[in-house]
Amino acid sequence: MDKGSIKKIIKMVVAGAVIWGVQYAVFLLLYPGDKPLIEMTLLNMLVMLAASLTTSLMLVLYFRSIEKNFLKEGILAGGAWLLINWLLDMVQLQSSNIDPVTYFTQIGFQYLTIPVMGASVGYLLKIKAVEKKQPEKKEEPQILDLLRK
Repeated sequence: MDKGSIKKIIKMVVAGAVIWGVQYAVFLLLYPGDKPLIEMTLLNMLVMLAASLTTSLMLVLYFRSIEKNFLKEGILAGGAWLLINWLLDMVQLQSSNIDPVTYFTQIGFQYLTIPVMGASVGYLLKIKAVEKKQPEKKEEPQILDLLRK
């Protein structure tokens, strides 16, 4: 494994931990003791919003150094971040009595947005890269332009 690959893996692991850490910090701020400061549905929504925003930022930072294989890289990063988030949750939840079915139905499946976002960004970048390689197409007339004639 070359130095560049190791650096990419380290960046990927750190980004996954940051995604988990930000949403966990938001959770702790809104649920500091025995009961939440706000209604649980709103709390869960805010935690997911924090996760989505952090994932978006990590994708921007991750793809800044990626020059090819965008879709593959998006799927790889999203999948790795999903596993990292699940693993960190498992470590954190060991002291609780939550069973795996309850965990995945209440928390774990929400993380599936992470690889979806990674694949989406990778796919979009792949499309844009292909468009750059093709000669510019003549713009098609808009419907309103046709109606005016």
